[in-house]
Amino acid sequence: MVVSKKKISPFVKFLKKRDIQYVGFDIDNTLIPTNLYYSERISSVIKQIYKYLNISDDLESVSQEYSNIFLNRYINRGKLPMNISDEVLGALQEYLGYMNKDIESIVKENLSDFYMNSTDPYDSAYEILKILKKNSIEFVLCSHAEDDWTNVKVNLLGKELNIDIPYLAVGLSNIKNANSWKEAFKLIDGDISKSLIIGDSLDADILSGIESGCKNVIWIDLYGKGLSDDDVISDGVKLIIVKDLSEIVDFNNIL
Repeated sequence: MVVSKKKISPFVKFLKKRDIQYVGFDIDNTLIPTNLYYSERISSVIKQIYKYLNISDDLESVSQEYSNIFLNRYINRGKLPMNISDEVLGALQEYLGYMNKDIESIVKENLSDFYMNSTDPYDSAYEILKILKKNSIEFVLCSHAEDDWTNVKVNLLGKELNIDIPYLAVGLSNIKNANSWKEAFKLIDGDISKSLIIGDSLDADILSGIESGCKNVIWIDLYGKGLSDDDVISDGVKLIIVKDLSEIVDFNNIL
């Protein structure tokens, strides 16, 4: 009788080759397309404001101009997250040049349930987490958001896997940095030097992860920016850059 060998995932082969025993994930735009959720909810608000103010310019150009202001404000504050209502109102005031109570009410009413919901995780997120669960590889999540909203997203992932997933929520008043990742791995008693960190933020996930002592990092470079000359990767650190999470599922294509 011929006994067929158990097929090992390329991702698991990579983990074993690098002696990686624990994996840490960012959540927003790593496991869940949070940018899509933001876009859909903000677009709905802008349509209501557009209708309320009876703006003569076409909706598409108004939305584009507002989006540019919203994005520039985000970049100018160092890409730090902030309360969604405050974020939307600040960009609206800059776009309009004024603010009134009716506009404030429209925004706050439309976004009152923003932190109670989330868009669905990437299919590849479920696939990767299932691979880790199947191979008894512990993992933890670390998110730059308040605990209530983080819990909503973690529950979406955990429900599919039928497990409680450990996570650390770094509140909006705090900075996600090397200490955040150290605290996250403590939740699973993980040796960070034998861990892998996966995230979409070069600063908050990758460089902070390296600073925390992690020797293996995967940067999901969503916008194809690449590393700059100022981004120094320490010797002995394995950095892999991918465009999206799905590339990690079949590591044969990138190793």
